[in-house]
Amino acid sequence: MPVNAEIRATHPGDTTALGGNVIYTGVEWQPRYKAESHIYLYNVSARTFSRVGPYQNVNIPGVTDDDPVLQGMKSNERYHFVAEYPQPVLLPVFNDASGEIEVKRTDARRLVMDIINPNNLTYSLDTVIKPEQVFSVGTDLSQSGVFFSESKPPKKEEVAKAYARMEARYRGLLEKARTLELTDKAQLQTELGSNPDYAYAAEYFGAEVSWRKRQVRPEQCAECGDFKPAGVPFHVNSQLHFVCVTPTVDGWKAAVRAGVKRREDVPEEFRYWETEAK
Repeated sequence: MPVNAEIRATHPGDTTALGGNVIYTGVEWQPRYKAESHIYLYNVSARTFSRVGPYQNVNIPGVTDDDPVLQGMKSNERYHFVAEYPQPVLLPVFNDASGEIEVKRTDARRLVMDIINPNNLTYSLDTVIKPEQVFSVGTDLSQSGVFFSESKPPKKEEVAKAYARMEARYRGLLEKARTLELTDKAQLQTELGSNPDYAYAAEYFGAEVSWRKRQVRPEQCAECGDFKPAGVPFHVNSQLHFVCVTPTVDGWKAAVRAGVKRREDVPEEFRYWETEAK
């Protein structure tokens, strides 16, 4: 079975079975295989996300006002269908004994959960992840409107939960922005430059905030090559979704203060608290 082949549609002749934007870099899909069911990926946010993974690159479009499918629906009930995955899904596994690529039947919920939140090792989007269990900062899309379902269309309660999680996050961001605007404007600019969800939160609730109108010119990051707002000490790489920190004391200090990095992550030469203690 060939490697680096695109998985074809679940049923022969169906070119939309995977949402039209899911490219697997694993084994070739076998049309004779009949899926037991499907797992469906959705987004209720207006924001578009992208994921780069070992088996697939996924584009997750946001909800748009001009989508004819959503006309007539309430604003807090709209969702965008992203893709569907056969249950179970076939993934490539290297057999050390034979030296060949084999196929492993995998629960599609696990694959989809890794897209939404790689820190969540369960099958529930409502699982509370403890801070010590977070190994990849800024990758939890379940708090930003992305969810999965075993139904198409999704159940109303699933859509409602997705909105509830997103709204809770948005309220928290707006409250944090209000506090920083009064206490630490420099830190506020750092937060705004590294997290687009602040702007989406303000737009979603129609909040009149002074910082919403500010625009910062982009520049290419010398560390990761991605584009970021000029002057920000750290940002989230738009393709690989890791936090890239400017290699300076101020850069690491800002990242730790913002909660996107821990003290133990800071290289020895940038451990500012040791210098301050002296």
